[in-house]
Amino acid sequence: MKRKINRVGQNTLTVSLPSKWAKKHNLHAGDEIELIEEENKIELKLGKEIVKKSKKISLNIDGMDNSCVFRYVFGAYRKGFTEIKITFSDENIPINKSSSKAFNYEGMNTIKILDLIEKIISRGLVGMDVIEVNSDSVILKEIAETKVEDFDSSLKRLYYILKKFCNDLFDYFQDKEIYENVFYSEVNANKFSDYCIRLQNKIDYDDIHDRVTTNNIVRLLELFGDILLEITNIKKHNEDFKPSKETLDYFKELCIFLDKFYVFMFSYDMNNISGFYNHWKLIRSKQSKTKDALNARAQALTFMCAQTIADVAQLVIETKL
Repeated sequence: MKRKINRVGQNTLTVSLPSKWAKKHNLHAGDEIELIEEENKIELKLGKEIVKKSKKISLNIDGMDNSCVFRYVFGAYRKGFTEIKITFSDENIPINKSSSKAFNYEGMNTIKILDLIEKIISRGLVGMDVIEVNSDSVILKEIAETKVEDFDSSLKRLYYILKKFCNDLFDYFQDKEIYENVFYSEVNANKFSDYCIRLQNKIDYDDIHDRVTTNNIVRLLELFGDILLEITNIKKHNEDFKPSKETLDYFKELCIFLDKFYVFMFSYDMNNISGFYNHWKLIRSKQSKTKDALNARAQALTFMCAQTIADVAQLVIETKL
């Protein structure tokens, strides 16, 4: 494709962008693009930008219980839809008995759809709210503008939440923290991992590998939080569980490992990378062979946490190449 060079003023030369190409990539006057000079050619690069066009979806929830509705709505949210219309023929949603305790629905058989939606929003639909309520539908819409900078800052925020989760769990093991505060850290971690996945799905990546890799990083960090909750529940559901010194020491190494991971992930200095992987070797070498079932379970899950962070680190390396 050939384009003519135009003169603007005395010293500025300009070249117009093809209209069809600009529309395809949702470019407007004032948007920034990156120009890379390479000998006798200039490469134009969009980089990663938030897709600005709205995406709408309609979800019919007839026949679903509260758990299914929860997952259905969160799926649409994580995928990046800016407007979610929920339709139904009965506003009374059956409650799944297995989830009644976790969501404080004990003793209830049904829940009003609007009450359920408000619960879902409070659990993690960052930037969305109810804008319309009808007898057979509820509409959620994105009310806060998303920016590309939000992804990096939210990913960093997710790390801090997981770090706090780790420290709170260590204190909980020593009876220095209450379960409710530890559980709140897990809820907060899920909220920000969902938000990161939502933003990631709205970013227009030049390289599909970058999209897949970044998505996997967030999902592994989310898995890390889920495993921490499993460790928490060992103490929660077993009153006679007493963490051994070996278990506490092993978990403390995980907390240190997480500190090293932060430096590794956000500075990417070769010296920090070496320190990170040396500590990973240390954690692998310290696996205990305790005969106590609950302590063995806690230590095995702690190792799984460390393995998950090591897997994230490998993906981070790929994003830097």
